[in-house]
Amino acid sequence: MLKVKVFYDNWCPICIKTSKIIRSLDILNLIDLVGFREIEDMDIEITKVELEEKMYAVNLRNRKIVSGIHALILLTSRIPLLIPLSIIFKMLSLVGLGQVLYSLLAKNRFLISIGNCTTNSCTINKNK
Repeated sequence: MLKVKVFYDNWCPICIKTSKIIRSLDILNLIDLVGFREIEDMDIEITKVELEEKMYAVNLRNRKIVSGIHALILLTSRIPLLIPLSIIFKMLSLVGLGQVLYSLLAKNRFLISIGNCTTNSCTINKNK
């Protein structure tokens, strides 16, 4: 299995917490997590506007780019402890629920993030 580069929103408190968990579980060192907010050249043809809408991942073996639930499947399939979760995501995707559920979470992550900030104010623009 080869490395996967995952672009996540490093202004989202839930995304930051999740990335820390992923890093701690990535015992095979197969996930390259990249917070896209401060990076100028991401070496992929995806705009920051697209990255704000959903997570993207790049399979570094074939440079295939996937997003949303498919990025979660690729990510979780690289971490032995999360392979059961990967199977669940894959099944949800096959029956047509995976992307729907992912989109619901992604669109509401700023609302979900309320209360998860580590300081008195969040850096997220809640007017989006």
